[in-house]
Amino acid sequence: AVVGEIELLAFRVPVEPDGIADTPRDHFGAAAIEIHPPDLAVLLTMQHVVAGLPDRVTSVLCPGAPVVVTGCAGFIGSTVSEALLELGCRVTGVDCLTDYYDPALKRENLAGCLAHPRFTFRQEDLQQLDPVALLAGQRACFHLAAQAGVRASWGDYFAEYLGRNVMATQRLLEACRQPSVKDTLARF
Repeated sequence: AVVGEIELLAFRVPVEPDGIADTPRDHFGAAAIEIHPPDLAVLLTMQHVVAGLPDRVTSVLCPGAPVVVTGCAGFIGSTVSEALLELGCRVTGVDCLTDYYDPALKRENLAGCLAHPRFTFRQEDLQQLDPVALLAGQRACFHLAAQAGVRASWGDYFAEYLGRNVMATQRLLEACRQPSVKDTLARF
């Protein structure tokens, strides 16, 4: 019997009654999940996530499906990439490994993906690469690349911030209008 749900990667996931304690909220309103005993943490695998996904999503994110993850070296991007690999997808990860925070940490985030045979890493800037070539033939794109934080959103670094957050996103969106992309890329 399901006693509640938690949100994981923006999807609602059923929670088994003996696996998750009450979920108090932190000061941001996010669930602070406590698992008893600790070894039950393995219950929160991609199988649980997949069980809670709509059919229109699981039909796209199926074994062998080609998927792009931008910002794949960040914490969220690397976690999403690993989850997609666990689902059996072929993942192309793109990240320019900026020094906004330590590139060594980003490489550490990527370590598991880089060792996977269905993962291809492209160290490129979304402002420079051909977005149509990147997205053509792909079934999904998880656009997670961004200049994190707000420190660079004004002053001397504004142009860099604007390029990495707004212009890179616009280039991907414009590419989605091209027949070689829009005919294969799923819309959720």
